[in-house]
Amino acid sequence: MATTISNATLTVTISEDITLNSTQQGGTVTQTISNINEVDRRIFTAPTSEVDIIGFDGSANSMGTYLNTAVKYIRITNLDDTNFVTLGVSDTGSDTFFVKLEAGQSFFMGNDDLEIHATGGASSAFSQADNISAKADTASVDLEIFVAST
Repeated sequence: MATTISNATLTVTISEDITLNSTQQGGTVTQTISNINEVDRRIFTAPTSEVDIIGFDGSANSMGTYLNTAVKYIRITNLDDTNFVTLGVSDTGSDTFFVKLEAGQSFFMGNDDLEIHATGGASSAFSQADNISAKADTASVDLEIFVAST
C-alpha cells in the first residue's frame, strides 16, 4: 500500500512575555521543520517508579520507539499542577543525564544526539540517545509527549 500522507512543515513558536520597569523584555522565536510525515502525541501517566517513555532505534519504528535518525522534534510537558517529574535521557553507552521538570514545565529536544561528560571534559563526539525515562516525585503525574519525525 502506498502512503497517502504528504510531508508537512512543523512550526514551533516559543514566546516569553514580561515587562520589567515598563520595558518589554520578552521575545519570540519561531522554528520551522520541513518534511515531517509522522507525529505522535499522547498523554502518559508517569508513576513514582522510573519507566521508559520514549525509545530510539536504528532500524525501525514501533509503539513508543522512533527511528533515531528521523526524529526532528520532541516535547515533553508536565501537566501536573503540583508535582515534579525527573526525566532521564540515556545514550547507547549507558550514560544518563537527568532533568527536573516542575509542574507545568516543558522539556524540548531537536533530535536524539547527545554527549555526556561526568568530569566536565571537552565535547568530542555525539552519541545517539537510547531512551527517555520518567519518574514522578511524590505522586503520579500526567505528561504530554509530542514527537515529530521525517
